[in-house]
Amino acid sequence: MGRQRYRLGYPNYEVEQSFQQYLLADYLEMPAGHVADAILFRLEDALNDQNIEGFINVLKSVFGGIPHHLFLPQEAYYHSVVYLILKLLGFDVHAEWLTNLGRIDAVLELPAAVYIIEFKMTTGEAAIQQIREKQYDLPFRDSGKAIILLGIAFDKEGRNIADWAVEHTR
Repeated sequence: MGRQRYRLGYPNYEVEQSFQQYLLADYLEMPAGHVADAILFRLEDALNDQNIEGFINVLKSVFGGIPHHLFLPQEAYYHSVVYLILKLLGFDVHAEWLTNLGRIDAVLELPAAVYIIEFKMTTGEAAIQQIREKQYDLPFRDSGKAIILLGIAFDKEGRNIADWAVEHTR
């Protein structure tokens, strides 16, 4: 006897965005309207303007608002929160992008730029170094877009971004 399989999805983009917004709001323990107004639009503007410092500052405020008992001391926890936020914004973001030399933590594609993002529990420069060594930008060099290498380091004791580094290529 054959098994039936079902694939669940969203009926439309608006429902998907709403679901993700409420999920993030619940995870961050804040009202859904506050998430959209205070966080999402500022992150979107910072990324579109290639304002990395502004982007990092908003992310710091997000992590600063998460209750301490919800944190996990692993890189994957921080990675998941950042991924969920970027996905909620509606950006074309890919987690764990495989290349011939490794796995990129996140690739964020915008109309004018491609962000290659690596997360670490050490330093932002260590993350940038890994991007360079593994040539994570190689698949995007012919995109005609600016390529921005972004290394974000987290501190498990401080439960926030501790360091970051950026490098513009192309």
